Amino acid sequence: MKNIEKIAVLGGDARQAALAAMLADAGYEAAAWAVKGDIGKAVRCAKWRSAVASADAIILPIVAEDDSGRLNVLPSADEDVPYLRDILDASSGIVLGGRLSSAFTDYAKKHKREAVDYFLNEELQILNALPTAEGAVAVALENLDITIFSSKVLVVGYGRIGKALASLLLRMGARVDVAARKDSDLARIEIAGMSPKRILGSSLSALAGDGYDVVFNTVPFVLFDSHALAAASKDTLYIDLASSPGGFDFEYAEERGLMVLKALSLPGKYFPRTAGMIIGKTVLDYLSNLEEK
Repeated sequence: MKNIEKIAVLGGDARQAALAAMLADAGYEAAAWAVKGDIGKAVRCAKWRSAVASADAIILPIVAEDDSGRLNVLPSADEDVPYLRDILDASSGIVLGGRLSSAFTDYAKKHKREAVDYFLNEELQILNALPTAEGAVAVALENLDITIFSSKVLVVGYGRIGKALASLLLRMGARVDVAARKDSDLARIEIAGMSPKRILGSSLSALAGDGYDVVFNTVPFVLFDSHALAAASKDTLYIDLASSPGGFDFEYAEERGLMVLKALSLPGKYFPRTAGMIIGKTVLDYLSNLEEK
């Protein structure tokens, strides 16, 4: 049985501030470093080593590290940003972070330490889909001169985010088409009252030029390449919600003068408190199960 008393919250965006405040309210000794925003009753530390000292658990952001393996922090941290392996070496607690690289998890395993990728938690991904969908609608409204009601929209992909977004747009009165590959998804789309479109190489050109007011992409693959975008209307707003490499040939889109917006980390930008509480619920559930063992 592991007794969890002190939890360190490091880096990230405003979601981490909400998370730190939630942990403190739950009765844990919460220490935060390089976290911007209101952390409630948590203690703000000037040095990351002070935050992780004697911590039983260390919570990293939902995108825990940058491409170099350093902690993902907002600019202007008060000291050099550590590599995740440095954090592991300087502490004895469990490390929980989102989208941990295989290089880091392999390093943790080699040193017989527990590193948990909480982003793999299915409940978190389901709950996180709604603030992502609402954020995508907010991006659209900021860049449109029409209402979502009666607009013609296309959602590409019918995973967790695609489902949440398409359903939200439908409830807002949009005319919603949804593009997917699987026959089962196409059937579900039709049953849900939306118009299914099959994703095929040749169909994307037709879809891109089909007079949509907004096209939302959720598929992390370059479906909208130069061939597909050659027929695209300059009156259409394209919003890419997919993680790297995204779904568009951005260079070609810029050459053609198309409006393609990258919209990542929307829960943190628009709804940090809700998103932080979703992470907090996942973390607390894990720690609670750990304490019961």
